[in-house]
Amino acid sequence: MLVDTITFYKLLREGYSDQIFGALFDWQGKLLEGDDRIAMKIYKGAGEDAVYRWYHVVPMPGFQFLRFPSSSTAVIEVFSTHPEGKHKDSNYFRYVAITDCFRGGALPNVKVDFFVFAYKVKDLLLGTPHRLSEPK
Repeated sequence: MLVDTITFYKLLREGYSDQIFGALFDWQGKLLEGDDRIAMKIYKGAGEDAVYRWYHVVPMPGFQFLRFPSSSTAVIEVFSTHPEGKHKDSNYFRYVAITDCFRGGALPNVKVDFFVFAYKVKDLLLGTPHRLSEPK
């Protein structure tokens, strides 16, 4: 997964460098460095999961987000149920250790910093660099 993420990030940077921006967050969802337009909300789990933090990148019209942990050696992203829904929602996520997945039961958060990059979906889908798609 990390190789795919890095490859996609390079694609975005090469063709759309002015349209992509990013930020680094700590395991508690606090902005460490980068663009403060990317905002994070933290949700606590319910019941048994109340000790866990779930991250949610605040939506920005026209943008999608690419997320990945700063140390992905043995870390995976898991999803939560939307606070008002029944189904898993990839917009609510946290990081857990791969080794914990094999033991079953509740999976504790991993204390890992993570990157979030924002990119314009329209430009990527149209395949046109930012220079050709800037508003007039």
